[in-house]
Parts: sequence; structure tokens; C-alpha cells
Amino acid sequence: MQPPDDTQPQPAAANTGMRAALLRVVGVTLFGLGFVGMFVPLLPTTIFWILAVWAFAGSSPVWRERILNHPNFGPAVGEFVDHQVLRRRGKCYAIVGIYGGLGLSTWILGLSTPWVLGLGLGLLPLAIYLVTRPETPAKPLPPH
Repeated sequence: MQPPDDTQPQPAAANTGMRAALLRVVGVTLFGLGFVGMFVPLLPTTIFWILAVWAFAGSSPVWRERILNHPNFGPAVGEFVDHQVLRRRGKCYAIVGIYGGLGLSTWILGLSTPWVLGLGLGLLPLAIYLVTRPETPAKPLPPH
């Protein structure tokens, strides 16, 4: 029997500590952006917290649950994460935020018409995706 060869690459499981740490950094960054969005107009909170829940799922279940249990944003985040459900009010806020941000950016930066049209068309698939999400879950949601 030969001794193990330490020069061979280690399996992917050896990197889980580093992966979890990286996901935790990503999650904290996204959570922070979402937190700032609670106070800054046109900076969203929910989408950043949805992405943070994804990052924390692989790195910090405690933080994931803290977001999902947030009294204001937790239900919307949980519905989207679990069932891809986006309530009508959320859709309206998202579309207004997307195109309001485009309008404000256009005004501040003084973009020319071709740029505005290009950006508006580029954002159209996102708007269509949001509008086509179901507004209610297919089956009743269990409490988090």
C-alpha cells in the first residue's frame, strides 16, 4: 500500500470553508446595499435581500432566517425565494424604480436619446420578467 500523494489536487470539498466565507462576504455586502435602500429613494431593498438570502443559504443560515423573519421585507423575500411570487405592489415598485432610475439618471447625466432608448430596451426583459411572475403562490405558503 502506497502513502497518499499530497501533490494531487484536493477535492472540491476542501474549499468549502473558503466558499462559505466568500458567500458570507457577498451576503453581507448585498444585505448592506439593501439596508441602505430602505433610506435611499430608487435603491431597492428587496432584490438585494433576495440575493443575500441566496448567499447566506450556503454560508450563514442564521442570517438567512433573520432576513426571512424581517417584519417588513421578510414575507416578500420569502415568497420570491420559495415560490417566485411577486405581489402586484412589489411589481409596481420595481417597474417604477427601474424606469424612474433610468429617467433620473438620464436627466442627471444628460444622456442622448439613443442611449436612453438603448438602456430602456435593455431593461425591458427585466421588466417583462417581473410582470410575468405570479402574484399568488400556487399552493398556500407555510409560515417561516
